[in-house]
Amino acid sequence: MALDESSDPEKDVTAELGGLRFVIDKSEADAAGPLTVDFLQNDTGEGFVIRPDQLDESACGSCSGSCGG
Repeated sequence: MALDESSDPEKDVTAELGGLRFVIDKSEADAAGPLTVDFLQNDTGEGFVIRPDQLDESACGSCSGSCGG
């Protein structure tokens, strides 16, 4: 995913959110399904958090960086 212009409109999905344009490869967008994009600021920094609206049943929904086994 990038904050950029699409380099190949045939292979990319482009969306605008809050005045920012997001570009994601169609195959990745299809695999992820609907996404939520948030901008978070906290004591450790700031940045975008991108997550699927529905997590796969095998996904770890409460991970913060990595999932432990």
